[in-house]
Amino acid sequence: MEQLNISNQKTVTNNSFKETFRKHSKDEYKEFFMRGLDNQNGINKVQPWIFVRVFAFSLLIFLTFTFIVFMTGTFIHDGAIEIFGYPSLVTVAGLMINLVILFLAYELYPHRDISFIKVCFVMIVCVIFTDLIVNLGYCIIIPENPWLGNLWAVFIEEFGKALPMIIALVIMKNKNPIFGLLIGAVAGIGMSISEDIGYIFIASWQNNSVQIVPLLMVTLIRLTTSVAGHVIWTGLIGYAFIKFKRPLINIKFWLICILSAGLHYVWNFPQPSYSFIAMVVSALVGLFVIENIIKKERKIAFNAVQNAQKEESLN
Repeated sequence: MEQLNISNQKTVTNNSFKETFRKHSKDEYKEFFMRGLDNQNGINKVQPWIFVRVFAFSLLIFLTFTFIVFMTGTFIHDGAIEIFGYPSLVTVAGLMINLVILFLAYELYPHRDISFIKVCFVMIVCVIFTDLIVNLGYCIIIPENPWLGNLWAVFIEEFGKALPMIIALVIMKNKNPIFGLLIGAVAGIGMSISEDIGYIFIASWQNNSVQIVPLLMVTLIRLTTSVAGHVIWTGLIGYAFIKFKRPLINIKFWLICILSAGLHYVWNFPQPSYSFIAMVVSALVGLFVIENIIKKERKIAFNAVQNAQKEESLN
């Protein structure tokens, strides 16, 4: 019988806040980055904690770049700030919250059958093909009617993310629904990084100069909204693709796809008077659904290992 084991890290199930902020050992850092590479099977039951460190580090780098660009932009007029400082600042701003979500998604995945390096590789490959599909889609047509325009944007973006993500799932042949959720979330995070960098660039580069205030405002907006956007919509599709048998001819799979597209459509609601309310509703529904799926699938994973260990001990 294949050996199943739970990571020997300190497990905290009742106080995730304490687990997140306590001091962690070098072995715990090593376990995170060696997971999926050390030929050990089983699950990892430790509460997520590295994502907080990633956020603190990313925020520090972003604020440092912001200060440097703001100060040097006042004195340097030979284009150096536009060539070096500004692109770096925009890139860090776009990566900041999305890297945090990437780490969190990987930490919430309970199995030890994929490495963080492979997750990052899948994200990069998916976003390359997603950007290609989405850009070609927008080149084909952009309807003038805002309602139809939003519908086309939702379709081309969800299709652009789902296609490479589903191909990745087929290639990797992992039949665990929470694995589908992870890969779908990863594909969505890649799209979010690309989109955030674009929005921040457009908002902050005006009249051939860097506008720090718009840059900070758009970065803050994207920081607070990315957690409930593409990562959820594509995560749901990835989850459904593995969860339901023969998904392409399964009505349940397509209902999840419709839910994902519906959340995206409401998020981009084309009526300005109700756009903020619609975005909040979309975020709350999406977070509620994804949270319950994660709790359910993590519980299934933990119970399966415990039951297997009990059977092994009896034998």
